[in-house]
Amino acid sequence: VILSPTGALTNTISFHHLHDRNYYGDIRLWGTIGWIAAAWGFSAISSFKIPLISSNLQGALQLSVVSSVVLSIYALLLPCGIKMIPKTSISLVRDQLLLLINPRLFFKSLFTNSGFDVTLVLISVFTCFVLLVDRFYVIGAAPFVKSVGYAENDILSILSIGQIPEIFLLLILSLILKKFGFKITMLAGIGLEIFRFVLFAVGTQDILLFSGIAVHGITWAFFFVPITIYIDKQCQPNNRAAVQQLYTFVSSNGIIAGNFIAGFCLDFSKNANGAIVFSTFWIVPLIISVVVFVLFAVFFKPRFRS
Repeated sequence: VILSPTGALTNTISFHHLHDRNYYGDIRLWGTIGWIAAAWGFSAISSFKIPLISSNLQGALQLSVVSSVVLSIYALLLPCGIKMIPKTSISLVRDQLLLLINPRLFFKSLFTNSGFDVTLVLISVFTCFVLLVDRFYVIGAAPFVKSVGYAENDILSILSIGQIPEIFLLLILSLILKKFGFKITMLAGIGLEIFRFVLFAVGTQDILLFSGIAVHGITWAFFFVPITIYIDKQCQPNNRAAVQQLYTFVSSNGIIAGNFIAGFCLDFSKNANGAIVFSTFWIVPLIISVVVFVLFAVFFKPRFRS
């Protein structure tokens, strides 16, 4: 509830300052670098046994609190940026409140002025299901790595392997989109999710484990980042924040549902001794991903507003 809107606002600010939205990947890759730095930094810090910081995953949460405070202070010190809307803050707030208290006016403005049409509703629903599937990885990856025999302190650094190929793909994402288009690129992202779950379901050998982890970042670069750019292509400068927020609101339901479903499947996959049978657990997101791939290929037809 608190975190999801911040991502949409960050996207809005980024697109507001970009001369070409197709180069959004050049900005987004720094978040990936930050993810790697946090994972490797925590592994290094935990090895020094600092008294105030736990050496397990609880310590990672403690460091995230400190990092969030530093980031918020940095954000408050940033310059105002480009001003494109001549309205005052008071009039903008008044307009938004009028939409909130009048649902009919809200939906009328949404589908006639903002560019959020049936196509964007469809892509929001698809994103919802892809995020649902992604929660299986988020919830199951750490215990899966631990079950193979790796120490808990090494889990974050091992999982960060997935972000390394993502950096390089984000650098050339604009070229990929120009060459193959949005639909083919996003289908590749869903297809790689299927491939990842196949690798995890087959066995626990290191080659399968690390290959599946490496694919994770590629799926984000090929699906979630292009979708963010596609959403912005449907917006006008004065309503991209509203469209990005509504897209996030619809699609984030996949995170909520995925947490419950993945958690249930994780418990259901335990054997009589309480150990998780991951070959059973990974089958569920694999099947869902195949269904989403087929439906996306059939029903999604990208179109762009002038």
